Amino acid sequence: MHNIIDYVSRLEIEEREGKKYVKCMIRNRQLVLQPEELVRQAYLYYLVEGLGYSSMKIAVEKGLKVNNLRRRFDIMVYDKKLDPYILVEVKSMFIELTMDVLEQVSHYNLVYKVPFMVVTNGKDQHVFQLDETGMQYKKIEFLPLKENV
Repeated sequence: MHNIIDYVSRLEIEEREGKKYVKCMIRNRQLVLQPEELVRQAYLYYLVEGLGYSSMKIAVEKGLKVNNLRRRFDIMVYDKKLDPYILVEVKSMFIELTMDVLEQVSHYNLVYKVPFMVVTNGKDQHVFQLDETGMQYKKIEFLPLKENV
């Protein structure tokens, strides 16, 4: 597995009027560079360049409803049938990946029931795969490469 932080060097970052901006490879627009955004953008490069997923099958920060509450997922990767395939929750590299963070992505997944869930802060990542019964997730080491899907 590549270190997610290694992909920070791929980001297009510029400074204007004392603020730093990063270009989102998916949304093709400049965003204020916050710590969580840095990790999100680096993870997008990891998915596309490191694992081979198509940028055309990735959505970023889209809305969803969980228990009648409006929320937004960070990253969703879709499979060749355009079904949700990987749900990624991104945190700042300064945030620890606690049970609360894992529960957050689990709640989002009640809507999608994806085969893979990821929680990352750029330094660490926890990857989960839906087991053969389709009822629970097991922790795995890495996401599969695109060609293995």
